[in-house]
Amino acid sequence: MNTRLLKVSRLCAVLCTVLATRPLFAATLYVWQGSPSPTQPYTNWSTAATNIQDAVDAASAGDKIVVTNGVYATGGKSIYGTMTNR
Repeated sequence: MNTRLLKVSRLCAVLCTVLATRPLFAATLYVWQGSPSPTQPYTNWSTAATNIQDAVDAASAGDKIVVTNGVYATGGKSIYGTMTNR
């Protein structure tokens, strides 16, 4: 087998492995306290999550979460007893 063809074949194998283990397109999730209809996967302002934790729970590795202005005093997960990650 031609060495150049072998190198290209190995490069293709590496690229296929990388692409298979990473999402091709990251999602953008939105958080807005005044969202009229919060619905997963929170991909636009009209279906935005009303608290940051809901968006974090719905996100995958590489996703971006956009949060609009406000004081977010709800949400969070229990970690130990009554302690939360807030």
